[in-house]
Amino acid sequence: MRKKMAYFMHVDWKWIKQRPQFLAEELLAYYDIDLFYIRNMKVRGLIDNPLDEAAFHSVNRIRKLPYSSRSPWVQQAERWINRTSVKRAHETDYDYFWITSPYILHFIDIERIRARNIIYDCMDDILAFPQSEKTRNSLAALEKQLLKQSNLVFASSEHLKSKVEERDAQALVSVANNALSLTLAKSGHIFEPPTEKIERFTITYFGTISHWFDFDLLFKLLELHRDIQITIIGPSEVPLPPHERITYTGSIAHDAIKIFAERSDAFIMPFLVNELILSVDPVKVYEYIAFGKPAFVVEYPETLKFADFVYLYRNAEQLSAIIDRVKRDRTGKNSLDQIDSFLQQNHWGARARHIHQTLENSL
Repeated sequence: MRKKMAYFMHVDWKWIKQRPQFLAEELLAYYDIDLFYIRNMKVRGLIDNPLDEAAFHSVNRIRKLPYSSRSPWVQQAERWINRTSVKRAHETDYDYFWITSPYILHFIDIERIRARNIIYDCMDDILAFPQSEKTRNSLAALEKQLLKQSNLVFASSEHLKSKVEERDAQALVSVANNALSLTLAKSGHIFEPPTEKIERFTITYFGTISHWFDFDLLFKLLELHRDIQITIIGPSEVPLPPHERITYTGSIAHDAIKIFAERSDAFIMPFLVNELILSVDPVKVYEYIAFGKPAFVVEYPETLKFADFVYLYRNAEQLSAIIDRVKRDRTGKNSLDQIDSFLQQNHWGARARHIHQTLENSL
């Protein structure tokens, strides 16, 4: 008999596809899952991520109403709207209750959960995001409560694991790195770098654009290289500075990334390395590697493991020299066989298998 899991994610299913959605899909191979996700009624820029509702035991949308944290009346309405889904979460005897963020505890009472085991999948350092001191203190208290109640914690990176352990995690903390789409890993979406001379060298980024995005670096590259065109794909949480050689597309469906990859000469991850980024195991780098084209990635401890497959840089001058070399040589860092071997070990299906084995062996 398959075990039952409540999978409670703070990310809307229709937000840019990332770790919570991928793992929810892959863990279906091992568990009967009731899926719960937060639908923030204020959020814009959602996309049509396919959701196979029939594959899940149930799909439950928890609605976050505007101003519910400020108004007792709105909060009461929010609780009434979500009462059926929250009751299911509290009263069902799950084998595992999967929680992706302390933010979830705004909607459920962890003391009322009947599940045999509570799993905290820590994908980001939630306390390192820019936020008010009041919000940070509130989230710190919720995470402390979640860590106290959890029977097992997964962290997406080694650095994040150390941060969680410093916060007095009571349970084993195991690293389950990010990965890439099983579709990308299996479908041969790998492209040879172009060898012919081209007029424009197109560099593409896909992912969220936020306060840690290094626009200064990009503008410096555009100043140094008149033939560079930059395409930025994804939702933005900050103002987007205009430039005649930067194209912003907004959010796109995950499956459409291949189209832009075919049009690109290289990829980039232009992050400012701060306390938040130090804990990030970047999903996009796994996906960049899958396309077999040059990828320029800022160097910090979590990206060193990609050094055989991508070009790591520390500053704009070093990156500019790397780009000159790539444009001149037109060769990738690895053979397609080497890339394929890496991908077969680093897709979400492999991560789900590791998680399943850890759950069964540790709990």
